[in-house]
Amino acid sequence: MDETPYYVLTDSSTPESRRAAWGIASGLQKIDGIEPSELANVAMEKYIHGEISHQDVTEYVAREYQKHPSANLKSREADETSIRIAKIISEPGFTLSTASFMALHGRIFDGLMDDRRFEGGLRTFDIAKSEPVLEGASVNYTPASELRRTLNWEFEEERLARFTPQNNEDAVSHVLQFASKLWQIHPFVEGNTRTTATYAVKYLRYLGVPIGNEPFEQHSQYFRDALALNNASFQKQDSKPLTDFGTKILNPTQELVDLRQKYPQ
Repeated sequence: MDETPYYVLTDSSTPESRRAAWGIASGLQKIDGIEPSELANVAMEKYIHGEISHQDVTEYVAREYQKHPSANLKSREADETSIRIAKIISEPGFTLSTASFMALHGRIFDGLMDDRRFEGGLRTFDIAKSEPVLEGASVNYTPASELRRTLNWEFEEERLARFTPQNNEDAVSHVLQFASKLWQIHPFVEGNTRTTATYAVKYLRYLGVPIGNEPFEQHSQYFRDALALNNASFQKQDSKPLTDFGTKILNPTQELVDLRQKYPQ
């Protein structure tokens, strides 16, 4: 019997890695036109400098919102999801599975949705959304009746492929295309882009790709628009924006055009 003992993983993050994780987490909120409050920013700054733990931040922010139940719900959503995403990004574990993807959504949005069945649960109705870069048209999301089978198929294909990147460019291209497939399924009632982006960051880090905070922190809306274009109907489909975003991940000097000006409604 193997007598090598297990050991408990502790927080080995640095101020730099904590700041990068917070930058990604807070930047992703811009997708929905919200941003963390001063309350969350001040608390996370203390965590970044090692003055308090991440758990301290979580409990402090939760207490403040309990004291003020009439506070802006969008502000609470931005604060709590940002704090959770920053924690998730900093954790070492990663699993390729439908269950882990759904659990990720549940962790991010726990206690924040009107119907708690949908926190980590699949939507039960079909949806559409007007996309500015598609002249107001919607991406064709997967029907609700096919969500679980489609997710299971995508993850099974990804696992069976046993993807081994030849270089960082190869890894980024592959992960973004896989993320694009998950996003097109749109399995959740809301929070699909934030969940997919968080999962993509975890996957990239699992593959050893050095990813900074700038692309997702400063260009999260571009990322969503690029996903919409990548999954558009044949006449409007354009994969170049997503490719350019991948280049930006590895090369901060890569210029990203304003897709809403390039593809006006």
